[in-house]
Amino acid sequence: MNRRRLNSPVAAIVGLLTLASACASQPVAPALAPLARPESLGELNFSMLPEASGMAISYRTAKRLWMINDQGNPADLIAVDLPDGDRVETSYARVDVRDASNGDWEDLDSFSLNGESWIVVADIGDNLARRDTIALWFVPEPAANDKRTAVARKLTLIYPDGARDAESMAVDARGNAIYILSKRDSEPRLYQLPLDEALR
Repeated sequence: MNRRRLNSPVAAIVGLLTLASACASQPVAPALAPLARPESLGELNFSMLPEASGMAISYRTAKRLWMINDQGNPADLIAVDLPDGDRVETSYARVDVRDASNGDWEDLDSFSLNGESWIVVADIGDNLARRDTIALWFVPEPAANDKRTAVARKLTLIYPDGARDAESMAVDARGNAIYILSKRDSEPRLYQLPLDEALR
């Protein structure tokens, strides 16, 4: 099995602490006011999303969000189309991710790189911190009416300092990085992997 090691969290934590201390030395800015009143766009469909876990925007379809369900649910992407024009209600569609398994899906993100749109699903949940490996599933973003899609790449990862429970993952395509944030540590740890290395 081809396993990759996430970068040590130390440098990332030091970088965040340095940023925090630099911000602390600046004058305190006034509180930001909201630009507009919050607006309800609909309610989650619990038959489609019984345990919603993660959300990402679509790079291919306007007014579309992508969501997933947590552990114990099928390996599906859920397309959530917000009201737009003549469509007054939120609509939902299930996209089967072939050749994937939902070990403990906790988050997903979307990004565009070299003209291609991608979704990354993070199989990173580990409540008891016992997993030897975690996984990222890379999927080309489905088109508007697709019902199935295939995994382009599964990346198996190991932490450099032992198993961790994590529920947050983000992709920074411009910065060429994937970030995973641990959950149950007294001081959460931020892990980083170069995006171009993940796509090799």
